[in-house]
Amino acid sequence: LSQSHRSGEVDNGSNIWHPFLFSTPHSVCDALAMLHGPNTLFLKDGKSQYQVPINQIIFIEAFGNYTKVHTQSKVVITLETLASYVAKLGEMQFIQVHRSFLVSIPKIEQVKDNKILIGNRKIPIGQTYKKNVISILIN
Repeated sequence: LSQSHRSGEVDNGSNIWHPFLFSTPHSVCDALAMLHGPNTLFLKDGKSQYQVPINQIIFIEAFGNYTKVHTQSKVVITLETLASYVAKLGEMQFIQVHRSFLVSIPKIEQVKDNKILIGNRKIPIGQTYKKNVISILIN
């Protein structure tokens, strides 16, 4: 193959080489997510990969060097940072409410005393995030 074929370019018929319009996946999880669309996340927990529909994620919690993804059926511990989930899910009905918590807005049952209630969980609202949380939830 020529250098341009190896670098991920394709001939569009005009004999001018252009880069692919999609980004190169950085991990197996990213590659699987590209195949299954934007409504699913693939989470790596140790040597296992879990396909999780985004609408089943309740909240995501920073856990030292790990992150706990709380879903309706299980908790998956991943080595990704909370910031990476904020980047992936920040515009998909999720809101960061604390430096350690990212919450699914449709799953919020109540906001009371600087805490978000989801089921039997009380998630703190950090002072840095309080104004943004109130403006998003009220509007």
